[in-house]
Amino acid sequence: MSANVDTHNKSNNINNHTDSSHNDSAHTMTSASQAAIVPKPSSTSLKQSSPLNQPPNQPKPQTSLFANLSWRLWAMLIGLAALSLWSSWVLIDQQWTLPLRDLLIPSSQLDIASMAIQLHIVATSVVALLAGGLLGVVSILLQQLVKNPLASDTTLGVGVGAQLAMLIVTLFLPSLAIYGGIYVAFVGAIISMGLVFALSAPSRFNPLILILAGLVVNILLAAVANVLVLFFC
Repeated sequence: MSANVDTHNKSNNINNHTDSSHNDSAHTMTSASQAAIVPKPSSTSLKQSSPLNQPPNQPKPQTSLFANLSWRLWAMLIGLAALSLWSSWVLIDQQWTLPLRDLLIPSSQLDIASMAIQLHIVATSVVALLAGGLLGVVSILLQQLVKNPLASDTTLGVGVGAQLAMLIVTLFLPSLAIYGGIYVAFVGAIISMGLVFALSAPSRFNPLILILAGLVVNILLAAVANVLVLFFC
């Protein structure tokens, strides 16, 4: 009887072991089929998604200044040039009675009256061209320095500072003008611009604060100049 019981238990253990083996093999086949169903990422997608394979940012092509100018600005420049030429022609025609080519001959070959007119016209024209060109260059340098497109000699109080310095030297220290008024005007312009920079320095030279400081200094120095003119001139 005990032999039959042992045989029965052994057969049950063999059946249980067989069932567990079948279950393990079925689970393995199911996992393999699921792995086969899941698509593997292709090498192309891996290359595209990898941050190391991303193309570097291409720099934008820099366009020239003349390409950005619109036709309205070109029309304005052409109109201003035509107006300047016309006004110059009218001024020369009113004062110069000789042929236009005689305006550039040596002064020693002209009479006294024509010599005075020639020197006046030529000197005024040359100074106007040089002053206007240098003023434009300085304005561009100021705009690049403070990174503000509104910066100029008027908005930063440079011009009024030079005028006030010339006025003060003329009224109280005329002996300093012997060495040349250009140095006096330069010192006055530097002082006024330094005052503007000192007022806008706490805001780290904010463009709006810089322009407002320039307008305040401009108004202040112009008021001082007007007071000096009223009392001493």
